[in-house]
Amino acid sequence: RHQVSVLLKRMTEAGYLSVSPNQKDKRSRLYRIKEGFFDIWLAMNESRAKRKHLPYLVEFFALWYADVHAREMKRQQLLKELDRLPDVGRENILDIMGYLSEASGRVSEKQQTKIELAVRRLKLGNTQEAKVLLKETAELGKKHPNGLMVWMHDQASQWADTSIAVDLTEQMGKVITYWQQQRSGDLEKIAHLFEKLKLDFSSHGLYSLHIALLQDRLADTEQLEQQVDLLLQIGRSEQLDGQLASALITLDRALTISRKIDNRELEGVTLNNISQIHHSRGDYDTALEYLKKSLTIRQEIGDKSGEGTTLNNISLIYAACGDYETALDYLKKSLATQQEIGDKTGEGSTLNNISQIYHARGDYYTALAYLKKSLTIRQEIGDKSGEGTTLNNISQIFKARGDYETALDYLKKSLAIQQEIGDIAGVCATLINIGHIHWQNEEQAEAMQLWGTAYGIAKKINLAQALEALEGLAGQLGMEGGLAAWEQFTPENIP
Repeated sequence: RHQVSVLLKRMTEAGYLSVSPNQKDKRSRLYRIKEGFFDIWLAMNESRAKRKHLPYLVEFFALWYADVHAREMKRQQLLKELDRLPDVGRENILDIMGYLSEASGRVSEKQQTKIELAVRRLKLGNTQEAKVLLKETAELGKKHPNGLMVWMHDQASQWADTSIAVDLTEQMGKVITYWQQQRSGDLEKIAHLFEKLKLDFSSHGLYSLHIALLQDRLADTEQLEQQVDLLLQIGRSEQLDGQLASALITLDRALTISRKIDNRELEGVTLNNISQIHHSRGDYDTALEYLKKSLTIRQEIGDKSGEGTTLNNISLIYAACGDYETALDYLKKSLATQQEIGDKTGEGSTLNNISQIYHARGDYYTALAYLKKSLTIRQEIGDKSGEGTTLNNISQIFKARGDYETALDYLKKSLAIQQEIGDIAGVCATLINIGHIHWQNEEQAEAMQLWGTAYGIAKKINLAQALEALEGLAGQLGMEGGLAAWEQFTPENIP
């Protein structure tokens, strides 16, 4: 009798039985098996290795939970039970989820669930089981490659072998939540979470993850206009990640679709974005050719906002070629267009760009006047990212004048905003600029430490622009080893 009571208690704690008072005698208890024999069978097979001996039962439960939503509801129920159970019960729950993943005929669902289980087991310290699951995921991924799965698999594998940064475990958790919402079928929640993840990944400079997320969404999108929108976003992230060749292929695909569906607005946007890739490559003639095509379309369809953006980008080409007069002419046309339609964001950006022309000419007084106008607008509309950029540019005016103390003050204000909003790319750029101020002040140790900190942040998320700047800086300073030379100056390597 005692043994039976102990077993009943264990099975109840593990979630296989429900218990309630017997209404007839008020003394005894009634135990009910949850969901027939499913959980009982799973409890009898605690080892994942035994699953291969009972393929017919896996098929049976695949019929029992034939719908993805039903499987997800079961998974969510099990997840809720995980935290309140003892270790034995947790292992049983994880085993149930493992069997449930095998019941799915969808490869993506199997991959997702196995990665989720691997992450759970890593949190519980069961590295060996996590590695088994990750190996199974990798095998599935050979025939069905997916960028988001690959990133998650790589991060979990790194965690299993050594350790992983806290902020990356948080990002992994967000991806898992996104997958769970996808499987739940709640379209509104999926869309909301997708937009939130996009902003989070891009603002943190996690461009490879942002690209994978967008590609995952693209694979499930049939509407052609939405495909173009996603391709434009992928192209932009690829450009920021330094993948210029891939970005060009992506944007060419977007251009083909936009022309196929005769969407002139999307065609104008795409032509403008293609020009930015050629600009990044230093091919100014080709960039200008695409920009003029974009400008023609935007003027024809009355897209004033797009027209202002393209005029602005044309000015940047002329400025890069040293033709400041023509650059300034285009910027003033852009400013007039933006003021006409009340585009405050565009106006703030254009005022900032005008200041850079005067800065390049050595007219610091006029440059500062335009920057202050830009700063006022950006503060008025709550554009924290733009405010950080403008403060950074103001600092460069004072640096050029030799007023390093004021320059440093503006840089610190810029850094505070960028840290507050999570603008990782901005943080790296500002740390590099602050380092230059310290170097000018002959405070070499402080400068090297700041540059090492920027390197550590940029390396963690593979921030291409910052890494390129630091590699160039290492060359200027004659440091052996190029970019890797900054490793010794990262916070963890400084005594």
